[in-house]
Amino acid sequence: MMIMLFSFSLTLASDREYCEPYILATTDTIVLCTTLWFLIEVVVNIIAMGLCKNKHAYLKDYANVFDFVLINIIILEGSIFTFEKFTSKGLHRSSETVKSNRLALTISRFGRLLRPLRLIRAPEMRDTLDSLIRSVPSLCNALAMNLMCLYVFAILGI
Repeated sequence: MMIMLFSFSLTLASDREYCEPYILATTDTIVLCTTLWFLIEVVVNIIAMGLCKNKHAYLKDYANVFDFVLINIIILEGSIFTFEKFTSKGLHRSSETVKSNRLALTISRFGRLLRPLRLIRAPEMRDTLDSLIRSVPSLCNALAMNLMCLYVFAILGI
């Protein structure tokens, strides 16, 4: 599992625009293998624990909900990438369509960045990550207050 995630992290670091075709094929194979591995893991866990009905169901644990959402984002990204790949052959599209598709791929790539977080199984690390996630609403409130102060000072011209 660690080797798979390490090789996946290397594929994230590669710049796809300037790679040779054989490197692109290798990284696509690594991404496909890790996605299938994660998908099989999620399906086996859902079959073993049940989806959401009983006390120890798969979606009752926050880490499993994170895995479930993450695998859905990854599958959605793969679908968008495959759709982009097959529809771009032989078709002339406007630059606005290409830009919007690239923006969607860039946003969906964020899901791939979250994959290494699946390794967090130690209780101390999970508590740390949980406290970081719980602090996001307070950080948003502080950001809103900061933006409001900047807005007022910008109006006053200070």
